[in-house]
Amino acid sequence: ELWHARTAMLLVFSAIISEGCSLAANSASVRMVGQNIAGELSLHGPGFSLLTISMYGVKVMTAMHLWCHNGGLVHTDVLAWGGPRPVYFARFLQWSIAVPVMHMQISRLFLCDQRTSVTLLRCAPSMIAASSFVWSSWVMEITLSPACRWLLMFLSLSGSVLILIDQCKLAYDHRKEELFCMKMSLVVFQIVVFTWYGIVFELGRFGAVSCLHEHAFYAYTDATL
Repeated sequence: ELWHARTAMLLVFSAIISEGCSLAANSASVRMVGQNIAGELSLHGPGFSLLTISMYGVKVMTAMHLWCHNGGLVHTDVLAWGGPRPVYFARFLQWSIAVPVMHMQISRLFLCDQRTSVTLLRCAPSMIAASSFVWSSWVMEITLSPACRWLLMFLSLSGSVLILIDQCKLAYDHRKEELFCMKMSLVVFQIVVFTWYGIVFELGRFGAVSCLHEHAFYAYTDATL
């Protein structure tokens, strides 16, 4: 059932190579342009790429862990419709890191003229909320209480909606900036991706998709983000 973790790992390796080439090209550009522009590229180009490469590293380790250790720490969703389903702790651990970082990366596009400390302070509440809704989803899957399950399902879905609203609010506040349409397209992409994750996740809880198809979707989508 976890064969997809191996193939997804290969996709992540290719993404790391691509991002590394982008980082090298950016570093070369920094040395070729003027001092002011170079400072700006050095602050926002390589930093963005290094953060992305770090996240790909986390994804590779997650895929290797799932593949080599037969899922690693696995709980069971006994309340899922259609029968018990496996719950892989490593996947939620990865999401609890990757989702907040993805949110910060897109927010950083609109805050590129701000210091890193200002960007972190602006993004911190949403990043904490993003990590919290991921862990709420995990607890929701392993709880034995139907009431707690429905409550956590509502909280996790609400959390995901709130951070997307915050992202849209940030984009709206910077709607008059240059390259707004390009930046907004990434916000729209994030909304579409989060929506699909939510749909597949909920379909899995109600037994509408098989465990294999659900986790294959997670593996390949994680690898391409």
